[in-house]
Amino acid sequence: MNNLPKISIITPSYNQDHCIEACILSVINQDYPNIEFIIIDGKSTDNSVEIIKKYADQITYWVSESDKGIYDAMNKGIEKATGDWIFFLGTDDKLYPHVISKVFHKSFPHQYYDFIYGQVKFVPSNILYGKEYTKADLVETNICHQSVFARKKIVEKLGCFQTKYPIFADYVFTMKLFSQPEIRKLYLPYCIAEYNELGASHYQADSNFAMDRYDLVKKYLDIDSPKYKFNYKVLGEEGFMLLKDKEYRKGLTKVYIAMKNTSRIAFYIKNTLYWLKKSLS
Repeated sequence: MNNLPKISIITPSYNQDHCIEACILSVINQDYPNIEFIIIDGKSTDNSVEIIKKYADQITYWVSESDKGIYDAMNKGIEKATGDWIFFLGTDDKLYPHVISKVFHKSFPHQYYDFIYGQVKFVPSNILYGKEYTKADLVETNICHQSVFARKKIVEKLGCFQTKYPIFADYVFTMKLFSQPEIRKLYLPYCIAEYNELGASHYQADSNFAMDRYDLVKKYLDIDSPKYKFNYKVLGEEGFMLLKDKEYRKGLTKVYIAMKNTSRIAFYIKNTLYWLKKSLS
């Protein structure tokens, strides 16, 4: 392998037979010679396992068993990984062609870095997302996990993903990582993957993260952000749940208050329409 580092690509999967094949092909068609591909399936009941089996000879390790969600599956993948670097790819996301070789080419001084990140292209909007981040940036938004390569020893040092945060455990991981200046970080202006912007983080609430966000920002980023002391995101999530339960007046009132006090107007409109559709179906 000409001393090229081994890259462990970990994909958590559950009932994604409509997109998992494209994800798999985006990995096995990479031209980088030292990839370990791990799929942790949560005991899918659709055709996902059949699709995985179709490519089993090109997948280093896969399993289909019950788990406790995305981050539990990712933690299982970390335990199985033997690579120098770890990368997480969702089943509804796709690696850009040749991108692993572009990042870890022979002359790249990877030994000088612990955390490398780039950009993703949001699908279906085709918006490029990603830049060089500071602690102040992380108060408001996270680095997209589908653009991140982290040394396995760093992942192990920071600890497993905290499954109490079902949607934003990777956000907490990024905060922890930026709290340690000795971790050597590098931003590359490359598009690493296509990222499905209509995935779980857009339609599911993470109330634990919303409630803890102020304390997490203060602890890991050393920034006192009073705007999170009363967290309007929690109010919005309560509104979504009320809409789900057909409590339309109460739900819309809470969502409206939350929307007025944040800049994420499109997020609230999109989620409100989703839960209204769910409650009426």
